[in-house]
Amino acid sequence: MSSDCGSGRIDQRAPNAIMFSMDTGRKAVQKRLERFRERCAAAHLAQTPQRQAIYELLAADSSHPTAEDVFSRLRPKLPSLSLGTVYRTIDMLVKLGLLQRVTAGSGESRFDADVELHGHLVCMHCSAVFDFHAKATSAPSAAAKRTGFRIVGQQWHAHGICRECRKSSPGLVNIENDS
Repeated sequence: MSSDCGSGRIDQRAPNAIMFSMDTGRKAVQKRLERFRERCAAAHLAQTPQRQAIYELLAADSSHPTAEDVFSRLRPKLPSLSLGTVYRTIDMLVKLGLLQRVTAGSGESRFDADVELHGHLVCMHCSAVFDFHAKATSAPSAAAKRTGFRIVGQQWHAHGICRECRKSSPGLVNIENDS
């Protein structure tokens, strides 16, 4: 049984109601865009049309696109946009804490505008990246609080083969008790 959380899916049967995929509902995207404006202002960075367009696309996209994906999708609307501008802007957004860099199965960088604590399932065959949110990922925060350790970043990744790749290439990975 699943229910919607914006456009994120929650599996109610899963322990701790695990949510799969970033919420791309209007309110969630607007909240991310407001944080973008605040962080740019605090860092005295101009909110150029290119920066705005790059972050808007990422804030509403749960597919974890690459910089090249962002460039190819925005270029028709912004013909003066260069791939270098996309890379520099994404690097700046990562440094501002507005994006998370996720290394996909092929080693390429993908980007996630959901900077809340969550993990990623990464397909080693097609490089697809899937989010998961669960209370279990808060264990390091609890340990840090007890010990006085200040966490400045953390990433949770599980690597494997996604359902679509297993269906299209059944011999790719043979896993017992496959669900």
